[in-house]
Amino acid sequence: MHPKPQPSLRSTGLVLFAAACLLAPASLHGAGTNYIVNGDFELTSSLPNTWDGVDSAGRLMVQTRSQSIIVEGATASSIAFPASPNFVDIDGDNRKDLVVGDSNGFIWWFKNHGEKGKPLFKSGQFFPSFYGASCKLNVFDWNGDGTQDLVIGDSEGFVHALPNIGTRAEPKFTSAMAKPRVGVYGNLNDNLDAKPLDYGRKPLVIGNYASPWVSDWNGDGRPDLIVGEGTYSANSVWIFLNTGSAQNPKFEDGCKYPLAYGDGREQLTPAACDWDGDGLLDLIVGEREGRVCFFRGKRQSFLGGVAALLGKAAPTLLDFTSYVPVGHEDSPAVRLADLKNPTAIVVKLQQAKDPFSKFLCTRLDTNVMTMITEHNTNKVIKPKLPPALAIELNRIVSGASIYSTNHCAGLVLCPEAKELLAKQPKGPDAARLNRFVLEAALPQLTRHRGEIELWPMTFAYPCDWNEDGLLDLLFGRPDGRIQISLNKGVKGNAVMGPLRDVMGTDAEKDSIRPIAWTYAYSLYSNSCFLPEALQSDTSPGGDVVKPKNGKYFLKWSYRHNYPGYNMFWEAHSGWGWGLQNWLSHTWEVGGKWLRIAAGNLVIGKNYNLSFWSRGQDIKLNWFLGMVEAIENPARRGTAQWEVHKVDGTQGLTPSWQQFTRTFMIPGSKASRGEALPFHLYLQMVGTGTAYFDDFRLEGPQ
Repeated sequence: MHPKPQPSLRSTGLVLFAAACLLAPASLHGAGTNYIVNGDFELTSSLPNTWDGVDSAGRLMVQTRSQSIIVEGATASSIAFPASPNFVDIDGDNRKDLVVGDSNGFIWWFKNHGEKGKPLFKSGQFFPSFYGASCKLNVFDWNGDGTQDLVIGDSEGFVHALPNIGTRAEPKFTSAMAKPRVGVYGNLNDNLDAKPLDYGRKPLVIGNYASPWVSDWNGDGRPDLIVGEGTYSANSVWIFLNTGSAQNPKFEDGCKYPLAYGDGREQLTPAACDWDGDGLLDLIVGEREGRVCFFRGKRQSFLGGVAALLGKAAPTLLDFTSYVPVGHEDSPAVRLADLKNPTAIVVKLQQAKDPFSKFLCTRLDTNVMTMITEHNTNKVIKPKLPPALAIELNRIVSGASIYSTNHCAGLVLCPEAKELLAKQPKGPDAARLNRFVLEAALPQLTRHRGEIELWPMTFAYPCDWNEDGLLDLLFGRPDGRIQISLNKGVKGNAVMGPLRDVMGTDAEKDSIRPIAWTYAYSLYSNSCFLPEALQSDTSPGGDVVKPKNGKYFLKWSYRHNYPGYNMFWEAHSGWGWGLQNWLSHTWEVGGKWLRIAAGNLVIGKNYNLSFWSRGQDIKLNWFLGMVEAIENPARRGTAQWEVHKVDGTQGLTPSWQQFTRTFMIPGSKASRGEALPFHLYLQMVGTGTAYFDDFRLEGPQ
């Protein structure tokens, strides 16, 4: 028998909230042992709350999400997509604001409170509609009514235009969601909030991960649409010439032309501007490997031969001109050298200030170099393969692509590094763990063959940030941060300075979360059950809530139109976010389940479940269950699935009440006496507040 890890469930309600505890084998438990790790919530950690658009360090930071893309060798790789910032006056006060699309599908507005040439931002807010994972944003007056509209490219290659249906001073883009939406599992877009543009009689779609930019490219007074393609082997910038009007853009069949070839570059994010000051529109293009590309505009803007052949003017194809250097390598770096020649530096690793990153691990099975991180500690972590709590470095420059499989072999730290743990690995699953000391605060940039490489998935937005008449570059990072590089040169000869974080005011306090619990939630809901580990709280009835036992308890409260939810998916301190792949193909958005991995329980034995709870305007449904795979004797190699569960309903009272129940663990006759994995599921019903403490699952008896 081969038990399936989790049962297949249809979640319901308003927010999906899953919690999974650390497991311990049943053989290690005796009678009276609690199977639920940290059920009393005493082990806690701080989690940044960036739903005001600002992190605890005061840096602007929006939400993030990784997507699977095709990379070299036609293999899939999950990679974080960047934010897409725009610097425009969206509220008509003659000060340019920041309007930012994030890779989770939200559009943020940071109002400019500063003076001319000195932008100043506080906290942000987002427009209450959702536009799909990895959305790319360009803000432009699409319908010519004098207000700024949103043009958005999504992960499936569609481009959407959302008009401002509010006013110039109070912009509004579609109606806010009055109730939870229903999404389709695997479809990364909430299509109820936007309708794709048309190309002829069909939706306008271009490869995938479309990145739009609107500009009057041919000077006829009508906005044209420039779109960068996304994934592997789709590497061109296209232009759709407007065949409609300035107030009603249209794109008929045959108006699509190539504007620039990526020449192998991918995930192209184009922007049109006069970069070199010659009076012609150029292209500034970000790309997958972290470089900023410059395509110089041509005076022969249109091909006469094509016009004679097709009866219409076709834009001239632009040639790649150069990479745009950004920043300077003026800070020390962590240096690595070749084993055969330790004095020859072949790689420089540079990273930002980050209290989590201290260790380097080289996986020799794939030669992928990763950071092993542990929250607020300098202890060496022994890696597993794949390494637990590991994130790929943003950029490793060694003369090969970051997706290559041969750029990490044979590297150790330079001799001057004071600390080194190195062991020659053996076998396909061996790993080398090198400890290094950061010499100083390191920049985020690395220079390679005269080029400046930022981080994967560059999004660059040209703008005059400080209003000195020179074009600067505004960047969206895959970690959600917004940065600016000021132009230190002169018109026609840009010299880009170092990247600096755009700062704001942190208004949302960080949350305290119980360690060893993970949370998940549906992506397309403006309501949620917000979980917090607290030492004290004031209940909806006005009395003070204290823990039943210990110092902490869990508060689980419903928030309607909550201005944001916490970044539950940050994976450090032993907990992180994960969308439950075992859900059915559709779910009601915001299903509110809490799931606890109860460990391996012995079929046919008695166990006791208990916990303390209190609440108001809320009810708890629970069940302890598993799915068992039973081999079919009639058909070798096949199995049938049986669901086994114990369930119940518990009303919550305004004061602490202990729930306890003893039951026999269900299962098939064939599995009686075996230890199989079970999970405890809790479902909240209502719109109130619940408190929990001291979860215990004890046995066997």
